[in-house]
Amino acid sequence: MKIKETYNPDKTRKDILQAAFKEIYVNGFQSASLTRILANVNHTKGALYHHFSNKKELGLSVIEEIIGTRMYDLFMAPLVGQNDPVPVLVDILQKKIDTLTPEEIKYGCPLNNLIQEMSSIDKDFRNSLKYLIDKWVTVISDALERGKQHNNVSRNVNSRGAALFIVSSIEGAFGLGKTSGSSDIFKQCMIQLQNYVKSLA
Repeated sequence: MKIKETYNPDKTRKDILQAAFKEIYVNGFQSASLTRILANVNHTKGALYHHFSNKKELGLSVIEEIIGTRMYDLFMAPLVGQNDPVPVLVDILQKKIDTLTPEEIKYGCPLNNLIQEMSSIDKDFRNSLKYLIDKWVTVISDALERGKQHNNVSRNVNSRGAALFIVSSIEGAFGLGKTSGSSDIFKQCMIQLQNYVKSLA
């Protein structure tokens, strides 16, 4: 006798979000296909619209729950509460160098891709993406300020300016790596950024 699987709405929602992230990452939000997303998770349109009222809400949820969570876990969480942020920042950059995938060289940074595609044409996307960037800059800036208070970061460092430079450099490294199709270009940029971060101590 065949056992009927129990419907799990939380799992269905997560499945759709993950499939939507992959579809948007490869094709961009505007060209993303709901039909392809559903085909990849074997769910119906009814299941999608039960969790997301429309494609835009799905895209915004991808930014907040998938891209935002990944960015926080890799680039921000290790810095929270740190009083000696320089070696932590260097380690964060090294981890990204070591874990860089061919997919990231081909398609770039999903956050940066959406900034380029959607910020100028949709206010809600722009605000959601800006929130992530602002949060990232603030986490780094706060960590550098704590470092200054504990004599682990030079008092001459402009913490917010340095944080903005670090974030823009990471995104720029992804962009150059994508444009050149070269992991070596990406890694060279990140190594130079590591040298800059070390100079903050």
